Amino acid sequence: MARSGQSQRGPHGRRWGVPLDSGPAETLPLRGVLATLSAGAAALHLALAPEHMSHHWTMGLSFYAAAALQLLWSVLLLVRPTRQVMVVGALAQAGAVGVYFVVHAVGWPFGPEAWQPEAHELAGIVCCALEAAAALVTLALAPWRESGVPFRAPRLLLVTVGAVVVALTGGTVAYGGTTETHHHDGAAVAGGHAHGHSHGTVDTTPPTAAQRAAADRLLVATRASMARYQDVAVAEKAGYRVIHNAGDRLLHYGNPAYMADGRTLDPNRIESLVYVRLPSRDLLLVGAMYMVPRGQTGPQIGGSLTQWHEHDDLCLDPVKGIAISQTATGCPPGSKVGRTGQMMHVWAFDYPGGPFAELDPNSLRISVLRHFGIGTTG
Repeated sequence: MARSGQSQRGPHGRRWGVPLDSGPAETLPLRGVLATLSAGAAALHLALAPEHMSHHWTMGLSFYAAAALQLLWSVLLLVRPTRQVMVVGALAQAGAVGVYFVVHAVGWPFGPEAWQPEAHELAGIVCCALEAAAALVTLALAPWRESGVPFRAPRLLLVTVGAVVVALTGGTVAYGGTTETHHHDGAAVAGGHAHGHSHGTVDTTPPTAAQRAAADRLLVATRASMARYQDVAVAEKAGYRVIHNAGDRLLHYGNPAYMADGRTLDPNRIESLVYVRLPSRDLLLVGAMYMVPRGQTGPQIGGSLTQWHEHDDLCLDPVKGIAISQTATGCPPGSKVGRTGQMMHVWAFDYPGGPFAELDPNSLRISVLRHFGIGTTG
């Protein structure tokens, strides 16, 4: 075996760069930087794998496989940094970046949601950035030198990059894993928070037998009543019109007459109906929503089972009478941020968190797939 610091010769006497041992000590800081970048990406893949396993086992397995390979490359960079290890690893990191953009542009090819583009999330963006940095630095500096690869770097660089990567990966995992993500009508504020969402004081008291019975009666009556509006044309004839359109993927149809009649929790006069857009462009009824005027408190007839919530993060158009989700540039012309009245959803099928749980895009998508065996566009 060649001594540390010497170059290993391959076929035809060509030098292959770093020797087949732990590598020259002076290259350790930069190799440590590359290993840290790869390990950070692996940590994020491990954190994201369970969530993606719920979409389809092939997607979840790909995350576990990517994490394993990135950890392996991190180790090999430190104990066996040959030219082949560095080039293959860098190309694999670049390939992972390519897969990220393909999946978020055209979708994953397997599962019930095949070829439906993934939404960008903070953890995915950070993971992709770490992979891109590892690939670019390696391909730019390391493999193409044939005289021993003297890619030196100050040891302070390893400490600095290591601290940044640990902060990024640890912070991203903690931020995404411990912060409750609130969504409304399919719109989530970037980074996992939906600011302006309010429950008031959340009741966690176990419901009484009478409250459970009242919630059950409301659920049965509401589902029976909303069933007549499976065809959106029937709803439109009854006076319902769009009051919130989230990217044409999820729509709330409201009935102005029912919204202003002063009645509360009347299954025969439901204020709003919730539809999702299918790949066929048809609208599928998935739930209803009771509403009370702004300033009033919705009755929790089911105790903690029937929680109401409101929003002050939506753009309200006073002329069109609709709510619009904010974009990266703020509210569309003619609308401004305002506070809604309290509302409570009632779902037409089994839903995570219960039949009265608030809207969450991922939960809704999974519930629709399980109940109807179809996919949506969002």
